[in-house]
Amino acid sequence: MPDTLIMTERSVRDQVAEYDAIVIGAGISGMYMLYRLRELGMTARVFEAGTNVGGTWYWNRYPGRALRFRNAD
Repeated sequence: MPDTLIMTERSVRDQVAEYDAIVIGAGISGMYMLYRLRELGMTARVFEAGTNVGGTWYWNRYPGRALRFRNAD
């Protein structure tokens, strides 16, 4: 059993993922960039230092500040 486990660990470790683009930061701009890249048919991956997406506006939670989008209607 241990030999099988070692073989599995090696094969996973030796695999290298290839992407057309890598996005650093999963804030608003990073998520939009991921959306646009995938819309263009590219493979992409986002890396975020935090535990989840959100970026500065989520993590710092500035009192009284918000991101507002104008309604298209």
